[in-house]
Amino acid sequence: MKLDRTHFLRLLRILGFAALGAVTLTLLLVVLEQLAVPVLLWIAPQLETPFYDYGFFGAYRTTKYHSFDLQSPKASIVKWEESCSNGYIFIDPNGPSVDHRGPTILNAKGELVWTSDQFETTTNLKIQHYQGQDYLTFWSGQKAKTMGTGSYYMVGQGQ
Repeated sequence: MKLDRTHFLRLLRILGFAALGAVTLTLLLVVLEQLAVPVLLWIAPQLETPFYDYGFFGAYRTTKYHSFDLQSPKASIVKWEESCSNGYIFIDPNGPSVDHRGPTILNAKGELVWTSDQFETTTNLKIQHYQGQDYLTFWSGQKAKTMGTGSYYMVGQGQ
C-alpha cells in the first residue's frame, strides 16, 4: 500500500497531537506533584497517607537540606504531644530504593540529629556502654541478601 501525501500529513498530525498530549500530561503531573499536592496537604493533612500510598512522594518521603548534600527520611508524626519521649530514633535505611544508606539519628519529633555519608550500608545502629562510656555502634559494609562483608564501628564522643 502506498502512503500518499494526504495520509502522511494526517498521520503526522495525529502523532503531533499525541506528543503534545503526552507533554501536557507530563507537565500537569509535575505541577500536581510539586504545587497542588503540597497545598492540598496543607489544607487537609489527613490526605497525606493516600498520597503517600499512590507514590506522590517516591519510594519514601525525605527531607532535603541546604547545608549539605544528604537527605534523611521524613518521619510522619500524626500529632506531637509534649509528654512524648525526648529520646532519639536510630535507623539504618537500606535497600535498593534508598539513596542514602548511612546511619541516621532522628529526634523524637522526626528531625535529623546526625547522619553520615562516610559509611556504606549500615545495620544495627545503637548506643552501647563500654568501660564507663557510651558509644554509637553499627555494622557497615557491602550487604548481600542475608550476609555481607564489612566492619563493626564504635564511635565515641568527639570522634
